[in-house]
Amino acid sequence: MGNLAWASGPSGKGLPAGSGTAKQGANVFLGRCSMCHGANLQGVHWQPGEFSPVMGLPLARPDGGGLAGSGSAPNKEARSPWTPPITGGAPFPEVIFNTVAVEMPMLRPGTLKADDVYAITAYIFFKNGLIKEDDVMNKDTLPKVQMPNRFFFPSSDAVYMDMNKRGCYQTHGVCLGE
Repeated sequence: MGNLAWASGPSGKGLPAGSGTAKQGANVFLGRCSMCHGANLQGVHWQPGEFSPVMGLPLARPDGGGLAGSGSAPNKEARSPWTPPITGGAPFPEVIFNTVAVEMPMLRPGTLKADDVYAITAYIFFKNGLIKEDDVMNKDTLPKVQMPNRFFFPSSDAVYMDMNKRGCYQTHGVCLGE
């Protein structure tokens, strides 16, 4: 089952022991994630006829400016004109952690160690202006990260969790519905 047991809802309950910083995550990301998501989290878009059909979504703004509303007072109206599909749309930091832990890397999902998942998650948050480069991500600090989209979703673990009830299986989260 890989890292499926690590999946966590907004409370952070169920996050594993371990830790990582954006500085540590930069190297892990370069080695494990940049093939699909680009060295600067800009995403990779293949073209027909190219050697590799590998493609990954952007995880940070191309100008490195972070997301609208980050680093400032909460603002329900704050919206970035360009918001990364995953990072900008995630209501809770656990969504990013879960995605990395359970679904990545693409060709070997669920194989990352907890420290690597925390480090990659910290790197993504740092590149989006949500945390500082030396901030440590762990099971206590991760749930405290303020995501720009947090106001638009319910904050109950019951909404997001209980994989068995939802019929989810495999490390990439195939769900049969409720």
